[in-house]
Amino acid sequence: MKSKFIIVIVFLLILGVGTLIFLNTHPYSKNNFDQKTQTQNTSKQISANKSDDFMTSLLDGYPQNLVPLYKSKRIESIKYFVNDDPVNIETFLPTQKNYYNVVFASAAEQIELLNYYRSLMNEANEDTSSDSRVEGTIGSYIVSVSDYGDGTSYLQVYVPEKEFTKTNKYYADYPNIIEIDPSWQEHENSYGKLNQNGGEIEYTQYWTVDKANMDKFIQDYKEKYADNLSFSIDENNCLRWEENNYAITLTFSKDHGRVYAMFRRLK
Repeated sequence: MKSKFIIVIVFLLILGVGTLIFLNTHPYSKNNFDQKTQTQNTSKQISANKSDDFMTSLLDGYPQNLVPLYKSKRIESIKYFVNDDPVNIETFLPTQKNYYNVVFASAAEQIELLNYYRSLMNEANEDTSSDSRVEGTIGSYIVSVSDYGDGTSYLQVYVPEKEFTKTNKYYADYPNIIEIDPSWQEHENSYGKLNQNGGEIEYTQYWTVDKANMDKFIQDYKEKYADNLSFSIDENNCLRWEENNYAITLTFSKDHGRVYAMFRRLK
C-alpha cells in the first residue's frame, strides 16, 4: 500500500514537471502568451499615440510664431480663458483677461528655459520675476513663464486688453447641459485640451452667486439632476454625473460665494 502511494506521488510530480516544460517550450503556448502581451502593449501604445496626435497642435489662434514652446517634448494641457472678475486688481497683468495657459514638458533646464523667454521679451517685469518665473511683454502679448526645476513648464500668454472679448471663441460646441440660474454672474470660462485618457476636451466656468441663497441653490440642483443614474454629491457640495458623453462636476462653494462647473469628454 505504501509503495503504491509513493508511485502515485512520483507520477504526479512527473506530470507537473512535464506540463511546465510543455508550456514553456511548445510554440503555440509561447506564441499565444507573446501575442497577448504584444496586444496589451499595442493597445497602450495606440492610446498614447492618439493622445500625442491630439496634443501636437496648439489651439488655433495661439501666437506660436512669437511665443513658441521652447524645447517642448510633450504638451500636457492647453487652455484658453476668458476672465472679467471685478475683483481683479492686477498692476501688470490685464484686469479683463483673454489668455492661453499651456503646461508642457521641456527638454531644457530651468535656467535655460527662463533665460530663453527673457531673451524674447521686449521688456521684463522685474517686480514679478524670480528664480522660477519671468514675466514681460513679447510683441503685444504679456507673457508669464514659470518653471520649478521639475521638467514641467507653465506658460500664460495674455491677449492685449484692448482686444478683450467676453465671448469665448472656442465655445462653438459648448455643451448646454446645465440650466443656469439667471441670478448667477459668470466671471470666468475656459476651453482646453488635456493630455490624458487618450485626449480629453474640457470646458470650465464659474459664477458668483448670492451666498444667502447657496443652500437653496444646492437643494434645487440636487433635485434637478438626482434622477441621473450616475449622480452623486459629496460633503463639499460637489455634484457629479454623466450626460451626453460628458463627465460633469458642479461645485457650490459657500466660502467663495461661487459655483464652479467642469465638463469633460473624450476627444
